[in-house]
Amino acid sequence: MIPFFRKIRKTLADDNKPIKYLRYAIGEIVLVVIGILIALSINNWNEGRKDRKIEISYLERLLSEVKKDTASINQNIQLADKLSAEYQNYILKMYTKQKTSEDITNLLLSADLGSTAYNLQLTDIAYTELVNTGKLDLISDNLLKSEIVMYYKEYKFVSLSESQLDETVGVTTQQVMQSTPMIKYFFRGFNLFSDADYMYYDEDWQFINKPTSIEFRNWEETIYGRLNKQVSIKPIYENLNSKAVELINSIEKALKN
Repeated sequence: MIPFFRKIRKTLADDNKPIKYLRYAIGEIVLVVIGILIALSINNWNEGRKDRKIEISYLERLLSEVKKDTASINQNIQLADKLSAEYQNYILKMYTKQKTSEDITNLLLSADLGSTAYNLQLTDIAYTELVNTGKLDLISDNLLKSEIVMYYKEYKFVSLSESQLDETVGVTTQQVMQSTPMIKYFFRGFNLFSDADYMYYDEDWQFINKPTSIEFRNWEETIYGRLNKQVSIKPIYENLNSKAVELINSIEKALKN
């Protein structure tokens, strides 16, 4: 660039045509600037294409994962209804006189007492990768980006709610295990002690026919805890499912644009 201006200056001095060559110099500068701008524009366009390809790839992965989420969420909603009915029926059975150890075993096994086995597990691989790699800003639609972030925050809220409810259930379950021989009847349901009838004594299970006893109340409380978990978590699942459906629609719309 410096030799170019030196040449201009020499020509101006030799030919004494300052206006002519000044225009020429300005024209050359303008052409150079335009060339640089075009090069930058092309580079930005190429980078934009690359970013758009990456964005589309992540959106397609998110779409696939959220669709799978809806299946899992709906399954847990149905399970919440099923377990709620089982626990309500369980409590009713508790107030029916249990005459033998077999009655106790049948009662204990009449409902699924797994407290955390069915907690919701969603797939967040694509979102976690977006966040950890700092590529979340590649989502060009700010409203969509916000919707994605809020969906996964809602999932964390679901997980936290489940953990808190499980903690309550865990406390009452521990009380039951400490104050009753429930575990023996539970094992017998799986025939682990089929030849050990001597393990069962009348006094082991008489409390179940005494609703005023502390053992009965503890046992009833743990079933109520499980019932409360299913009743409480169902609307939270339903809210998450609504957000999942909305997010699916938004992602599909973004992929069409």
